[in-house]
Amino acid sequence: MRPVKTHLFRHKRWRIHDSQYLRDGTLGECRYEDSRRKCPVLYIPTRGGTLEALDTIVHEALHACVELDEHGVSQTATSIAGLLWRLGWRKQDL
Repeated sequence: MRPVKTHLFRHKRWRIHDSQYLRDGTLGECRYEDSRRKCPVLYIPTRGGTLEALDTIVHEALHACVELDEHGVSQTATSIAGLLWRLGWRKQDL
């Protein structure tokens, strides 16, 4: 499986980087502006297949899609990730 390098969120292209490159060890981050890049960047755990990784991916994707406060994004992401996990979502290396 080829790595995901970009993704469209609501008709806007975002670069995708693994969160391992974040300096402070956080699991994810959404950077709307980056002086070094032409499009915004989403840092997410691209290697992990845990519920925590799924929650982080959904959380950061929501930041890219809609303008919600941090509390609203956190609650929504956790709810969606919990449902996907219960439905059997697991990362598979192909």
